[in-house]
Amino acid sequence: EGERIFIRKPQFQYGWDWAPKLKTSGIWKPISLTSWNDLKINDVFLVQNSLEESLAKLTAQVEFTTSLNDELTFEIVVNDDVVAKSKVQVDSSSTKYEVPFEIEDPQLWWPHNIGEPYLYDVGIRIKKGWSILDYKGLSRGLRTIELVTEKDSVGESFYFKVNDVPVYVKGSNYVPQNSLQNKVANTDYEKLLNDVVDANMNMIRVWGGGIYEEDTFYELCDEKGILVWQDFTQEAIENVKRLRNHSSIALWCGNNENSEGWENWHWKDGLSKAQQAEVWNNYIKLFNNILPNTVRDLTDNTSYWETSPKFGRGNPNYNTEGDTHDWFVWHDAYPFEHFEEKVPRFMSEFGFQSFPTYETIKYISQNDSVKMDSLRFSLHQKHTRGAELINEYMKRDFPVPSNFEDYVYMSQVLQAYGITKGTEAHRRAKPYNMGSMYWQ
Repeated sequence: EGERIFIRKPQFQYGWDWAPKLKTSGIWKPISLTSWNDLKINDVFLVQNSLEESLAKLTAQVEFTTSLNDELTFEIVVNDDVVAKSKVQVDSSSTKYEVPFEIEDPQLWWPHNIGEPYLYDVGIRIKKGWSILDYKGLSRGLRTIELVTEKDSVGESFYFKVNDVPVYVKGSNYVPQNSLQNKVANTDYEKLLNDVVDANMNMIRVWGGGIYEEDTFYELCDEKGILVWQDFTQEAIENVKRLRNHSSIALWCGNNENSEGWENWHWKDGLSKAQQAEVWNNYIKLFNNILPNTVRDLTDNTSYWETSPKFGRGNPNYNTEGDTHDWFVWHDAYPFEHFEEKVPRFMSEFGFQSFPTYETIKYISQNDSVKMDSLRFSLHQKHTRGAELINEYMKRDFPVPSNFEDYVYMSQVLQAYGITKGTEAHRRAKPYNMGSMYWQ
């Protein structure tokens, strides 16, 4: 286990309470050999400089490689209309060029439950005379998204404003869809994100122990009007540049639970004072300097948040500031009523486990006769006390069936009861609470 922090692999592959240990190896994304003549566009960033009711002002920042020494024309095309042209002398040493352009009477991009997630088709064309040397097309929504954290009479707010409208976040945490990523197809992304819309969620948190998702995932979130809370893993510059044009990205978050783990989960045990100081100084350097500076330098004002949750358990500000991961329910066996007694400003993780459907259990056991205590079934429970906790909660609030198929169903009723209690408590507390995202 100790080596995991030094290896740049998704952390869930080392096992989680919902995932097996499956440390894959090898090249897992497509490899391509790309050839080009004269000029190649490497990257385009559409910077939104200002957004008013009658006019949006943008700049296309174009990075390119060329072997030419010539006068070229840069054209910006919006919904098939050429809106800007710029002639420029380039040579092999000039690799960046900026083209300002405007969109009149802009149609805004909204989360799907508030308005239409309208996307403009924006193309960047580089020409020599009449000949097109290269073209890059992008979809871009025009919107402002801001995380508002302001001191108030009870602590500090934590909510998102989209186009200056406060948005109550209704959503869920997202983990990789399969332990073996190559088994996830585009149709799986489409189905899952359609389900997100049908469930009336407006935000998904891409959890930091997984992967930066495929382009398809973010493109569909743009199209469907789903906000994305994106946890960092570590490869900051590459992924910020890859994802910064997506309208759906609402927040870049430095890490998942590192601060809480350091303070509350014995991560310091066995380290000398000098080693503890070195680790914490590196934490500050990465999450309070390198990552926020990367987001600031490479995006047009996307919000950054150091760590989720802001405070660990035991901190007096746990429920009055920032976002909260509340695992008193489930891990610590607190009753579901705890959700009603302790409502945070923004719940970015809470949850309760159930068993999957009986059909799934029959499939994984490859056996018509399935027993609760069978080894083949129990091996799928990755939480050390998972079955025990489900049973303990069920005895509190429901009859405990003796028939295994009924027991499985009752575990799902129990889960629905608990998640409902949490969600309704959060939403009743609006605007003190402005977000409820279950796990997972």
